[in-house]
Amino acid sequence: MRLRNNVSSGYQESTYKEVFGAKKGILLIGSGPQDVIEFDDNNHPTGTVLNKKIEVYYPSLGTQVVKMPADFSFEKETKDLSEVQLINPEACIIRSNVYVRATAILTK
Repeated sequence: MRLRNNVSSGYQESTYKEVFGAKKGILLIGSGPQDVIEFDDNNHPTGTVLNKKIEVYYPSLGTQVVKMPADFSFEKETKDLSEVQLINPEACIIRSNVYVRATAILTK
């Protein structure tokens, strides 16, 4: 997602609330949480999972990639297109791009 606002000072809960308000997202499971792998100085994968990413759709705002902890996984009963609430959501804005992270999700 891109915004006109270009200023942010790291991940903050207040930035998340400013951009998304109280909107609940809709989980897009796809192939599940995607691993984000660490690379060494020579641009070779080390095999270490730094974190995971999932996609959440926010009505009227679009799809947002959300960074989750490396040990994150969906609960068995989690279904595609479930309404979700992010636990401890934070966002930052870098060059008009919004980046979001959370520690977990709560499905409805």
